Amino acid sequence: MAFIDESGYPIPTDPTDRPTLVAVCVRKSDIRAITAAVYNIEKDTMGDPDWELKGVKCINPKVMTKYRTRQKLCVEQVLRMLRGFNIGVFSVITGKPKLTSAAKSPDAVLPFPFRMLIERVDRWARLNHSYATCVFDTRADSKDLSKAFLGYLYRSPAGQELDHILEVPLFVDSETLAGIQLADISASIIRHHYEIVECGAHGANQDFVSWVDSLYTMVHGLTSDIRTDDGKSVCYGFYRMPTKFQNV
Repeated sequence: MAFIDESGYPIPTDPTDRPTLVAVCVRKSDIRAITAAVYNIEKDTMGDPDWELKGVKCINPKVMTKYRTRQKLCVEQVLRMLRGFNIGVFSVITGKPKLTSAAKSPDAVLPFPFRMLIERVDRWARLNHSYATCVFDTRADSKDLSKAFLGYLYRSPAGQELDHILEVPLFVDSETLAGIQLADISASIIRHHYEIVECGAHGANQDFVSWVDSLYTMVHGLTSDIRTDDGKSVCYGFYRMPTKFQNV
């Protein structure tokens, strides 16, 4: 299964500078063990097994204070736990479009970042001799995204080649599904990393910058660059997409 979520949105009015889309690919046989591990970590560190692991709560400078150490510990333990499983984390990092170039993709067209992401999911599924169901966090445009997703797989030549993606997109509540929480926290870590490196964000808070760098190293250790079938090019696990391609 591929759990998909994002941190920030590629629109001019969004406060983030490097909106990030992430897929966390997990083998079906590992889902129960990972879910149980997240449950136990949240219970042990936060005192509440139903506590929701979210980037907006955990990946921000406030967690560096002595009053928020539990959130920091929870994130670190979850990432260390994931290293014990054969999972794949893939990401597409975009930029903030300018007002003059912010044309919105038609509702029936799957945005380019999503196309790039599911291509990586398909390649991961092929390497693992499996098929991937894409699971999204419920959103206001879930119906439109579902139609665009299926339209891309059925009608686009590029989409038709993704024969290891199942044509059944699911939309779920992140509060009750650990896989979506993992995608959310990974997206937040990656976004903050690129905003620090490319935009100089949080420059005055070196403790937070160093912490994000250590988290990014752990998340990046879960991805892989996959060669195309002909072996002539590489599909990078973390793809920094040029802004000009965002609305293709």
